[in-house]
Amino acid sequence: MTSNNFHTTQWTIVRGAHAWPTEHRRIALSQLCQTYWMPLYVYLRRSGYSDSDAEDFVQGYFEQLLSKDYLKSVDSAKGRFRSFLLVSLKHFVGNQHARDKAFKRGGHVQTGRLNFESAERWYQLEPAKNATADKLFDRRWALTLMDLVMSRLRERFVSQGRAELFDQLQPHLVRDPQRVAYTQIASELNCTVESLKSTMHRIKGWYRELLIAEISKTTSPEEVDDELNNLLKIISEKN
Repeated sequence: MTSNNFHTTQWTIVRGAHAWPTEHRRIALSQLCQTYWMPLYVYLRRSGYSDSDAEDFVQGYFEQLLSKDYLKSVDSAKGRFRSFLLVSLKHFVGNQHARDKAFKRGGHVQTGRLNFESAERWYQLEPAKNATADKLFDRRWALTLMDLVMSRLRERFVSQGRAELFDQLQPHLVRDPQRVAYTQIASELNCTVESLKSTMHRIKGWYRELLIAEISKTTSPEEVDDELNNLLKIISEKN
């Protein structure tokens, strides 16, 4: 499940998991929940649901997604994984029986701890106040992928004993207005500005490679470039 090949993507997990042993299925799909739950939460919040209702719906939805019977009914057509999650969430929320079950259960799906507090803080501070629920879902989806890629990129530097260097240069990857000038970073790290710029060039290349690899897990090969462009456009929009 770690290959970048389309045959080992998130789609493969969802489509094939119904045939796996129960424990293996729950572990694999719980990892999906841990990665992709926040875009669904902010979609529900922007749709008008309270924070507690959104929590229940997200956990109820993933409990349904983890169920063997539901997985067997997933459409085998290739497409964008984010679209599948959002459409199936809408169906879940629109199903009165599923709604009642989610609230009756109280939200205790075993997907590991979901930090709803952090999601709510992000939602309250999100500057795109005029964005529709669907657009806010897309924005949070793009940020989720980018955060995941940034974390993996940092792990590479940590393994090389260069975490401080990465932490200094990371703001330059995300166009952070608070980022420190290269000259100051070079002085603090006792290196040249030229070497920093060279390292930054390599980091940007690695970041793009990791982002494309992550996107490849959520869509068909022929849609990767289009999805990348869409996500970058989404991030650049303020509303």
